[in-house]
Order: sequence, then C-alpha cells, then structure tokens
Amino acid sequence: MNVRIRRSFGGVMAFLAGFAVAGPLLAQPRTAGEWAWKPILMHEGVRFEYLFYPAADNFNNGVVVKLTNTNDHPVAYRFTIIFRAEGATHEEYVEGRLAAREIRTGDAAGLFWVPFRDGRSIGEVGLRGFRVTPLPEGAGGRTPFETRNPESVH
Repeated sequence: MNVRIRRSFGGVMAFLAGFAVAGPLLAQPRTAGEWAWKPILMHEGVRFEYLFYPAADNFNNGVVVKLTNTNDHPVAYRFTIIFRAEGATHEEYVEGRLAAREIRTGDAAGLFWVPFRDGRSIGEVGLRGFRVTPLPEGAGGRTPFETRNPESVH
C-alpha cells in the first residue's frame, strides 16, 4: 500500500504516495508539540505522523516520523521512506518493534532524516511497502521482517 499526502513546506510540496490529508497547507513550525504533528496514516493500530523541518541542520530540509502503537499488544513495523528533490532520490529502509501503547520518534529511533545535504529542497516524501504485524506479548528477538531483503518491499 502506498500513501499520498500533499503539504506545503514554505512553497515546497511533499507527497506521501494514495491518501490525501485534509486541512490547511501550512509551513511546519520548529516544535514537537502534539498539535504540530501531521498525520500520514493509521494502519493496523499504528499511527504514522511527521514533522517537516525547513532547516533541520540549520541549512537542509529534514523530516522526522513519529510512530504510535494504539494497540494493547506489541507490533513489528517496516517501510521504505523515499525522498525526492530536483534531480535526486534518496531511500531508507526502516523496521522495528513497538511495545503495546509505545510512541517512538526521532534520530535515536531511526526516524529522522536529512536526505539531501547539498541544499536541495525536499519536494516529495513517500512511504512504500509499509507493514505492521502483531507480535505475541513478550516476544523478543528479531522482527518478522529482519530475515527479508529490504529491496523486496518495493
């Protein structure tokens, strides 16, 4: 499943590839307040949200994703995030686990990116191959996705 979101980031349009978000098109403020997070999708009880930073490293655009497990059981997740700028594409494969009711975001969780460090503006952001799989309570070890080739999720 692919998701499409259209947002204006100070004149830059982002597309998160089939799902349109209603609401005003606003530049993202530099804050992590709950009101600042923009929804991407809700899938199998996991809410995907994002913040766009026009100057994440004081110069280049960045995106941070927040995952919220609203389930009463742990889950494994995976997706490929795709960034496009004029003349360039950058992809990152992401996978992990969320405990019941856990929220995960930021660089330490592998959910923050500054994909173009040459001053290019992010024009499109997409998710591809996203999956959420319930896990048994107390499941440890690898995610069900870790043995798969990340290239196969495209």
